[in-house]
Amino acid sequence: MQAATTEVELTLDPLENNHGGLKQMQRYRISVVIEKDVDGYFAFCSELQGCYTQGDNYEEVLENIRDAIRIHIEDRGEIKKITFT
Repeated sequence: MQAATTEVELTLDPLENNHGGLKQMQRYRISVVIEKDVDGYFAFCSELQGCYTQGDNYEEVLENIRDAIRIHIEDRGEIKKITFT
């Protein structure tokens, strides 16, 4: 298996805090490991437990891991919008 590490950049737009004030948007870089095997590609984020996916090619697995990251973060319920850059 061949593995490569890349970074996914995203901006989080949080919901209002408990006091009605707005929180600042924050930018993050999340490391993603992408592995090629005989069936296609597999990607995971060690920083987000349980965040992994697969795809038939590199572009598909990169798109899929972005979706997996978005879903993982949105499930926490504190984010209004996630933008990948």
